[in-house]
Amino acid sequence: MAHFKIALPLQTYQTRNKDVSDQRLLNMYAEQMPDNAKDSVSLYNTPGCEQYKTIGDEPILGLHYMAPFLYIVCGNNVYRMSENGNTAALGNIGAGGSFVKMADNGTQILAVTGDGDGFIITDSGVNLVQSDNFPIASDVTYDSGRFVVTQKDSGRFYWSGLLDGNSWTATGYATQESNPDNVAGIEENRGDLWIFGDKTTEIWTPAGNDSLPFQRIGSGILNVGCKAPRSIAKDKNGVYWLGSDLQVHFAQGYNEQRISTHDIERELTEDYSINDVISAYGFTYTASGHDFYVLTIPNNKTWVFDMTTKVWHERKTTGLKIWMPDCLCAAFNKNIVGTAQDGKLYVLNNNYYKDGETYIENEIIFPPVFAEDNRLVMDKMYLDITVAPTDDRAENPKVMLAWSDDGGNLWSSEHWRELGQTGEYKKRVIWRALGQCRQRIYKLRVTDSVKVQISGLYCEGEQRYA
Repeated sequence: MAHFKIALPLQTYQTRNKDVSDQRLLNMYAEQMPDNAKDSVSLYNTPGCEQYKTIGDEPILGLHYMAPFLYIVCGNNVYRMSENGNTAALGNIGAGGSFVKMADNGTQILAVTGDGDGFIITDSGVNLVQSDNFPIASDVTYDSGRFVVTQKDSGRFYWSGLLDGNSWTATGYATQESNPDNVAGIEENRGDLWIFGDKTTEIWTPAGNDSLPFQRIGSGILNVGCKAPRSIAKDKNGVYWLGSDLQVHFAQGYNEQRISTHDIERELTEDYSINDVISAYGFTYTASGHDFYVLTIPNNKTWVFDMTTKVWHERKTTGLKIWMPDCLCAAFNKNIVGTAQDGKLYVLNNNYYKDGETYIENEIIFPPVFAEDNRLVMDKMYLDITVAPTDDRAENPKVMLAWSDDGGNLWSSEHWRELGQTGEYKKRVIWRALGQCRQRIYKLRVTDSVKVQISGLYCEGEQRYA
């Protein structure tokens, strides 16, 4: 009787030809183990969204941390929250149901609404930028003592006076130089300005000149623009965005690289409407030693790139097509998220296994098992899994196994097994008499409120010729 291990999937990668690859990680991510570990890879739950604070009844449209407060746009109103959870209403921003972009200079936050208005937020109130020279803005960042905003439907970007978001001049602007693009978005990265056009991207650097405080870097031109302005996000590694070529890009320094897979690009091109693609939004966060870039295509799917392992997985809130967070802000040593579903704030928690009050479904589709043109007889299969209970978990949590012998088009009936009672952290889960095949894909699913760690799926059987 042969004994072999079925490879764990490292990522979601479902090709056109599912006989080649149909692997999937839904609400699970991979972590590489050290050389002397029992297994080379382990799979872990993604974090749940634990309720933190109710702000209001309307959607959360923006979050920004300027020490020592977290600033929240909830519907049309701006709130200030301290670390102990005390909340104060600051004023009305007239956001109009659109996401609000924000940047700060240490004492002022400049918020740009979907209508193109600019508002200065301080710890004591909210005021409209009154300058006649402030443009109809679409995005904002901060660089070298100045706020910088992009003008809607043009190639221009404007800058404020030093350390003053209320000060704007008629001549304080520049235009993308290399191509006649409309500017889609802007981001400060390592002291430089990244100006994302709809066809190209330019990199400008501080010039130390009051009349022209920024100048384009000579070779700072990328021949790819940005398709979805809200997809632009950065972390300590660099800048991420959904490009005009419908590929996901990452730039470290001035070197851009494609990080999306053919699978993702096929879906972006063929499966999603162009309006949903243009409305895609992204954010980054760090947790458990991993740096994540979260990209959501509204009404379709949430993809997550793990910069630590350089692979993608999926996230989804049960009952939705996407993962529920719309925006994220690191504050008070927490990753705090807001959603378009309600006026509540949530905290990402690796030891909370729900999104709000909804159980998180974990699904794994393994790479194909095959033995060239020979038949495989599957006598017994067992799962190497560790579970940890929560206070409100199901009394008898279960795991499901199903399989497909035609590349994931049709699946077997579901075979459920118990994961163990409370306190039974380690249990061997076994399935028997699984039949025979020439090629097979296995799928696991856990839907109960438990912490799941998977390090192996093993099979006992034999290979038969013919």
